[in-house]
Amino acid sequence: MRNSIFVNLFLVILFGGCATVRPPDLSRISGSHRVNANYDTAITTAAPFRNFNKGLFKAAMRIKNKDLSGLLLIKKMDTLYNSTGIRAVQERTYRIVFANEIGLTFFDLGVSAGGFTVFQCFESLNRKALLNILKTDFRLLLGLYPDDPASIYFQEGTGRQVIKIGTNHLKVWETRNQRGDTLLVVSGKSTVADAVTIGYRGYRSGVPGAISIKNPVIGLQINLRRISE
Repeated sequence: MRNSIFVNLFLVILFGGCATVRPPDLSRISGSHRVNANYDTAITTAAPFRNFNKGLFKAAMRIKNKDLSGLLLIKKMDTLYNSTGIRAVQERTYRIVFANEIGLTFFDLGVSAGGFTVFQCFESLNRKALLNILKTDFRLLLGLYPDDPASIYFQEGTGRQVIKIGTNHLKVWETRNQRGDTLLVVSGKSTVADAVTIGYRGYRSGVPGAISIKNPVIGLQINLRRISE
């Protein structure tokens, strides 16, 4: 599995081209987010994982032509310790564990806006390039990025609200419904290699019931279906 997936990973990243994360057909709304009087309310309802504590998902992960399936647990941690037992961070942090039904752990990660800890990782997945991509994936999935937008756009044809959020290291686009109170898609990247698009569907109690994560540059896709809170 190691050879079939990762021998050519560097070449895929190098020559795979530049994946765009900007949604199409955008018209910019002049001014800052303050032109939308409902923005401050919308931000609390549109980012489903900002107040999320714990959830269990049925998970399927495909990278190239290899498939892994099992259960993925996302749990908010009050305090996170690194692999040596030293307290790592106090910011909003999540533990993410992906394992199959017989208990084999594919990865066990700690993710926050400013930190990333690998507690355990299946040998064939334990590659720096892939882990950096997963770090970006889960940061965007969980809303671990600044929520102050740089620009707001109107998407022609759908009427959806699209918000661009830019930092020094991460570019994020949030696509919401026409009212701006439901997050539908997040796309972003920090490098060419980790470009990702995340789709949210089937909201229940403010948390999506189905999530798709796609990294086109390396052909990685993760599908999640929530089975418990």
